[in-house]
Amino acid sequence: MNNRIDSDDDSLDLGDVEGVRAEMAKLAQGTKPKKPLRMSVSAPLVNVADGCARYLVSFPPRGGVFYFKAACFQGIILLAHKKRKLLNPNEDSSWIQSISSYNLRDKEFGDESRWLKTKNGNTIDVICFIVSVPIEEVNAFESVLKAQMRYFLDVTRKRKSNVIGRLVLDYCQDLRQGRKGGLGNYCLKKGTTKKGTSKEVVSESKAAEVMTEEIHDHFKDGYTVNYDIPLNKFMVDWDIKEFLSTYIGVNSWADLSEGDKRKCYREYPKKSLPDWDEIAQESY
Repeated sequence: MNNRIDSDDDSLDLGDVEGVRAEMAKLAQGTKPKKPLRMSVSAPLVNVADGCARYLVSFPPRGGVFYFKAACFQGIILLAHKKRKLLNPNEDSSWIQSISSYNLRDKEFGDESRWLKTKNGNTIDVICFIVSVPIEEVNAFESVLKAQMRYFLDVTRKRKSNVIGRLVLDYCQDLRQGRKGGLGNYCLKKGTTKKGTSKEVVSESKAAEVMTEEIHDHFKDGYTVNYDIPLNKFMVDWDIKEFLSTYIGVNSWADLSEGDKRKCYREYPKKSLPDWDEIAQESY
């Protein structure tokens, strides 16, 4: 039996190398593994004064988009909320004020309360926010979390105008060190073309375009949620104390139940809690 194919017809049209490469590139794009953000949510802690259960929601480290700071996120989401409020005037915005950040603990659940630092001595901050629901409506937590996360994912979405990259670039350049140092200079250099040549150009519009791509790529695949994470997995003692004082309304460990103490420190009561009055913020 002869299985040879003697026809000159190329049924796959593989002679068109550039066309085939373009099609294969599209296929590769469609098969890239997704990278959802792994969100961490604390167990609920109740503020008895207002009857609300509060959850601390933390993003993972931002990696290559570390320049997108919590204060910038807060400002952009506030702008987005103002526009949406025209369509939904009863939508609550108070949670937006809770968007902040804290520096990662050196070791997860580590005995020493100190910050994780890079080889250059820099801390690594993670963005967080609070989900608050009345204790009689704790079943609403998932829907509230989803609604609040929608803001983060929406504002980081790529648009034709590269608006998110432009806004973040402006924020970084408005910091104390301006365009010539720190984050402002770091981000502006992303707009460099023909680097190292006599025709080198640094463009703000190009930097905004590059940053838009980076931010979109980081946030585009959505998120997954890890629940009931003890606070000392990522937080140092000072930040745990600040969270409890600010959002739960406690002024000492005695104000918390035994169960709530375990929500703060995984090893409690096997390991004693730090002295409340001796907890101090680490210096940079």
